Amino acid sequence: MRGTYAYSLDRETFTGVYNTRQEAFEAGVIAADRLNAAVTEIYVGQRVAGDPQANLHAWEIVKTMRERARAAAGDDDAHDYLSHVSEDQARDLDGALEATILRWLGNYKIGPSFFRFEAVSEHPVPTVTHATFGIADREVSEMGESEWR
Repeated sequence: MRGTYAYSLDRETFTGVYNTRQEAFEAGVIAADRLNAAVTEIYVGQRVAGDPQANLHAWEIVKTMRERARAAAGDDDAHDYLSHVSEDQARDLDGALEATILRWLGNYKIGPSFFRFEAVSEHPVPTVTHATFGIADREVSEMGESEWR
C-alpha cells in the first residue's frame, strides 16, 4: 500500500490512496466540486490493512491433533494425548503459528487486500474563496471600463 489515507463524501464509501490527510482532503474537495452536489462535509480516514486472522489458532490445532490421534490409535491408547496443555504452552504455540502464517502470507503475497478506516476526521467543504489550494488568485479585484469592443 503506497498511501495511508482516503476520502469520503458520505462517511461510508472511501476513495483513493493518499500519502497525507491533506492530500486526501484536497482530492475530496475536487470530487465534491465535480459532483456539483450538496456535499457539505468531506471525511478523511486512515487506511488500516485488514486483520489476516493469523492468531489464536492453538486450541483448535490441539483439538484437531487429539481427534486425529484418537481416530488413528483408538480412544483408549490416545485418550490422554495433549489433554494437559497449559495456557502458557498454548500461548507459545499461538505465537509460533502466527509467525509461520504471516511469513507464509508474505511469501506468496496473499495477505488481506481489504481495509478498514480509522481516525476519520470531518472537514467542512470550503467556500469558493477558501478553496484555492495554491492556485493563482483568480478573484476580480478591480472593476472598471474596458476598451475592448
